[in-house]
Amino acid sequence: MLKESFYERSVSDSAYRGERLGLVALHTLVLAVTKFYNLEVACGKVCCDNLAGLNQSSLWRKYIKTGAKQADLFRAIWTIKTNLKFSFVYEHVDSHRTDTNCGIS
Repeated sequence: MLKESFYERSVSDSAYRGERLGLVALHTLVLAVTKFYNLEVACGKVCCDNLAGLNQSSLWRKYIKTGAKQADLFRAIWTIKTNLKFSFVYEHVDSHRTDTNCGIS
């Protein structure tokens, strides 16, 4: 299990952006590990309590609209996903869960 913590200071910061920034960090970490170990495919489960962010992260698109909210973060995820084979399951979890295994037994 790997846990991480970081933050961003900007004029557009919010809890909404923070959840999405965490999703960018997770995808970036997977990219780094995959490149370091020369893996062909990254597989796993991404759990998040922000359903909108999770749904947006799970999409495969040709492009992201210029005026979309948090477009910079979704472009980062899109760039990572287009440069690497991802086989992720995206799962919504209730906020403030007390267990940390993302529903894995």
